[in-house]
Amino acid sequence: LALGFSVAFRPDVLLYAQYAEGYRSGGTNASSFSGVPPQYDPDSTSNYEVGAKTSWFDKALTVNLAAYLIDLKDLQVEQRFGPGGAFSGVGNISGSAARSKGIELDVVANPVKGLTLSFAGNYTDAKLTRTIGELGNDAVKGTRLTRVPKVNFSISADQEFTLSDTAEGTIGFSVSHTGRIENSYYDSEFNLPTRAYTLVDLRGQVRFEHFKLDLFVNNLFDKAAELTVFNTINDPYVILANRPRTIGARF
Repeated sequence: LALGFSVAFRPDVLLYAQYAEGYRSGGTNASSFSGVPPQYDPDSTSNYEVGAKTSWFDKALTVNLAAYLIDLKDLQVEQRFGPGGAFSGVGNISGSAARSKGIELDVVANPVKGLTLSFAGNYTDAKLTRTIGELGNDAVKGTRLTRVPKVNFSISADQEFTLSDTAEGTIGFSVSHTGRIENSYYDSEFNLPTRAYTLVDLRGQVRFEHFKLDLFVNNLFDKAAELTVFNTINDPYVILANRPRTIGARF
């Protein structure tokens, strides 16, 4: 289900509001322990969004801004089962359980020929809307949802240029930032916040009529970022990290 309307104040300024309903499919738990449910059900969302899509200076600058609110029902969450929570699986929390609200900003600018600058960022405030004791002793109303950072943003710049009568080139970089995650679990015994991190990538491309070469350096400063943290009785303090600095070429 999706409903919405928009108003164009002029050709380059559009205001809109929309309501949509969505869901995530259910699935199965791969566990030999009988206490872990063999499957979990879909969860659903009610999404409210208002925003503006605008362009300026003969479309040299595009600015899009949106504010959203999402109500989550029958939420799929990671839970622990068995003695001491030794077995993990996904389950559902019946009824309304959480709400996420935030803002998103996207900006694209072309200040001079061949140069593209972009910014994309969002702030998310995602919290439990009621106390859910079976998730852990910290799963009280107002607690932030697990594995959801407050802030994410990325910045990039790409410059196109002519190399010769038969070749074009592009060079660019991107910076991406992921904010601190407060909760990996709803139980203080196992919860491990993850640190914010910022990654920088470089890229270049040379294009001929029938051939192109891409050069890249991912994770320029060889940053070790904590993407996900697991901390259970069976797997204490397991960190999934990003790839180290990677230099390469593609044809």
